[in-house]
Amino acid sequence: MKKAVFALSVVCFPFAAVASEDDQLVQREDCSPLYTVQQKGCQATHVLQCQYQGDTIYRFENIEDGALVGIDFETDDFDFLAEWSPTGERTIHGIVANTNPFSFSEMMETGQDTFDQTALVDFQIGLPRESTIVGQMFRTGEVIDVSGFALERVEFDLTMGVGGLAMEIVGDMFIDRLTNTLFDGGGVMTSGGFSMELPGEPVRMLREGDLGFMKNITLFGCGEES
Repeated sequence: MKKAVFALSVVCFPFAAVASEDDQLVQREDCSPLYTVQQKGCQATHVLQCQYQGDTIYRFENIEDGALVGIDFETDDFDFLAEWSPTGERTIHGIVANTNPFSFSEMMETGQDTFDQTALVDFQIGLPRESTIVGQMFRTGEVIDVSGFALERVEFDLTMGVGGLAMEIVGDMFIDRLTNTLFDGGGVMTSGGFSMELPGEPVRMLREGDLGFMKNITLFGCGEES
């Protein structure tokens, strides 16, 4: 789950830096760009479709305050593969235990899906540690129009644990009806009485040819909202 991974990145790597392009599964130039999402909270996401070892995967480039801060890869069923941190380190090494894998296709068919997974997380201090991600996602039936894109809202709730730290995250994601792809919206993370908003509501969608398409700029919620 990208939102869980983002929350973990905030906890583990709170200082913004530019992500490295080195040693990633697939380089940007070897992928087909689909669209850019301009989001609340001075964020944006570039969504690209790639080929990796004969399979279709997706590359998500996460932008904050006009800078590339993280890149993650997912399968064609939007199960998590790996993520590179703001400092260019590979922080999430992938799923090491899939008791109940997340399945986008299952959610689309039945309206909901549950998941119970364990990811290997590298805190850059000591050896990598396992993190559990348990939760559910379901379709709401709500469809909104953003810049001519038909986006279906889905909701999720999950619990993520690393050692003695537990985080609960509730939020939403969006399905682009044209490409049948899934990207993050907003949410709220709570842990030990602490609560933090995870912004990300889509405000503007950009296609190829649109000003700002696949550019590392952010437009909404950066100081005074544009």
